[in-house]
Amino acid sequence: MSVSELAAIKAMVYQHCGLLLEGIASERLSKAVQSNMIETACASLADYRQLISQNSDAFN
Repeated sequence: MSVSELAAIKAMVYQHCGLLLEGIASERLSKAVQSNMIETACASLADYRQLISQNSDAFN
């Protein structure tokens, strides 16, 4: 995941729940996103971002 892609996900997390994720939290976020993409069968990060922006249950 590129730095800009991770930044976009971090911005979504901040908008959704007010958490700022930096340092180790960024690494954990990246791993969680990759795992969730597999679980939700999203072929790309764009697909995953669309899913979580449209379905708040998928965001958790």
